Amino acid sequence: MPNERDDASTTQVRISLPEDQPIGSVKTTPVPGWKITTSTRHLDKPFEMFGEQLDTVVSDVTWTATTGGIPPRQLQDFDLSLSQLPESGELVFNALQTYSSGEKVNWNEVSADAYIEPEQPAPILTITLAVAEEMSGQADGSGPASQDEITSTAQSDTASDWALPLVVSAVALLLSLISTAVAAWRRGWRPNSELEAESATTREDVNV
Repeated sequence: MPNERDDASTTQVRISLPEDQPIGSVKTTPVPGWKITTSTRHLDKPFEMFGEQLDTVVSDVTWTATTGGIPPRQLQDFDLSLSQLPESGELVFNALQTYSSGEKVNWNEVSADAYIEPEQPAPILTITLAVAEEMSGQADGSGPASQDEITSTAQSDTASDWALPLVVSAVALLLSLISTAVAAWRRGWRPNSELEAESATTREDVNV
């Protein structure tokens, strides 16, 4: 999470988990100078995770500064470990950033056009199916692998290989958050006059 302001610190960050995709396990990493709290929600339809029926899941995670927060023009990482994730698809994580000035900014916009970047984009995690291990040559090492060989290798994967998407998904989420942070950071370095001119139309003040 970048703090793109020149005259205020970021004092709180809240991440809301997708409502349409309950996540059974949400774990956090301690961050010096920050208090971490979570909220839960009840599910109308329980789901099974590792043999257990769950009817309550984490709905959002909040980091609140206990010292100075994120200083102007600085960055702070907030890590989450999530499981069990779907095998494929997109998950949208809305973020709310609060400043020491009292300003609140929602990072919750999703563009319908892949070529247009929203002003305040929501972090999006894209998950793809695991694929067979990349093959650098044929069985004899003489050249590229054929499509039949790649398909055969993919079909021979054992069930234990599918544990990999959980790790990959966690890494993908971190990369997605970093991508959003970089986009926000890049916009934050525009001249103050331009930022002030756009603030009335591009920032949404909300109450927690």
